[in-house]
Amino acid sequence: EFLPHVVVVPVGSAVEWPNRDPFSHNVFSNTPGGAFDLGLYPRGESRGAPFRRPGVYEIFCNIHSRMSAFVVAVPTALWAHPGADGRFSIANVPAGRYRLRAWHERGGEQSQ
Repeated sequence: EFLPHVVVVPVGSAVEWPNRDPFSHNVFSNTPGGAFDLGLYPRGESRGAPFRRPGVYEIFCNIHSRMSAFVVAVPTALWAHPGADGRFSIANVPAGRYRLRAWHERGGEQSQ
């Protein structure tokens, strides 16, 4: 399985997927505008992909069909990943009006 299951990164960042398993993996995404395929790689190797556009990227393994994860690329430094209890906080938010966006893999995106 991919751990963590959801990763939040700033737009322009790259994410690395190390292979610590005794068998090969092939990490890929078919997300429009951000598709990639890292090819088959063995234990001990790590490969990565950049996330140049904001959005949610679904990640899979071509070898293991039940492996899936998400990378959420955000265009801001103001973000949070909730804890197991669902709570979150965002520190150092300057005064002002903001649009809060929340995303969940089963509920999609909501904003307020």
